[in-house]
Amino acid sequence: MRKSFANYHDKGPIKIRDCYFGGRTGPLQMYFDADAEQHKIGYLDFNSLYPSTIATTSFPVGHPKIHVVPLAEQNVNWKSGDQIPFKGILKVFLVPPSSLNVPVIPVKFDERLLFPLCRKCALAYPNGANIKGYQCPHNDEERGWVSTCTSIELEEALKVGYTVTKFYRALHYEKWDENLFKIMWLNLWQ
Repeated sequence: MRKSFANYHDKGPIKIRDCYFGGRTGPLQMYFDADAEQHKIGYLDFNSLYPSTIATTSFPVGHPKIHVVPLAEQNVNWKSGDQIPFKGILKVFLVPPSSLNVPVIPVKFDERLLFPLCRKCALAYPNGANIKGYQCPHNDEERGWVSTCTSIELEEALKVGYTVTKFYRALHYEKWDENLFKIMWLNLWQ
């Protein structure tokens, strides 16, 4: 019995907090050999993109409908946003693309926020690694992980090559409001 549950990815209901991660910080390139005549190294600091996001995004309103997908219907092959059946928060098994400069969906391993392209490689190299010529040897099942994310994030991830292979649960919001926080932010800016 323990073996069968060990291989089952869905460990229970959606915990909304699991889809909140905070922002991404850090360099996109660790080393760059710049000569003074051709290159200039700099940095950009965005204090906050939250006001513009809040002003341009629809937010759910009301109580969600809970959908639990029967075991026989959990296998899916979503490769585009129009295949997502619910708008809200979803719990899925997500497989990242094998190559992507800036991964979209984060995951926490040992309380560390990572944006990996392979779960097994991220666990094997907890301090990161830059191994010249390294090719990830893992299959999709080993590379992917269970993710609780919003349908908006999932749609963006599918656009850049992520694939959803299992769909476990959803909190579906029927009503969305694009002006929910917009007026509040406009009043603060004046």
